[in-house]
Amino acid sequence: MAFLTFDLFSALIDSRSGATRALARIGDGRGCPVNAAAVYDEWDARNKASQKEETTWISFAEHSRRALAGTYQALTLDGDPDADIATVLASVSGIACGHGDPADARRAIC
Repeated sequence: MAFLTFDLFSALIDSRSGATRALARIGDGRGCPVNAAAVYDEWDARNKASQKEETTWISFAEHSRRALAGTYQALTLDGDPDADIATVLASVSGIACGHGDPADARRAIC
């Protein structure tokens, strides 16, 4: 049996632009402007590594939350990975699901 998979979050949609803007807003909102592109790069690498290395199923949202927690620690940034990942994922949710209700889109992605 053969399988074909697609990394929809970054291969078929422009997650980088939306997520980078979301990370910039998070930092600005805390009065701590960050190089959002560098934060995104670190988070994205950790997220992809988690998906590759995890041996049991966990949701994309959980991979993303863990990756953001690791990113904050590695870059010595204060943050709330639980709240912040919801903002990051919402930044691309409407595009990913093709309709305007972010709550429905988040459920579809996560």
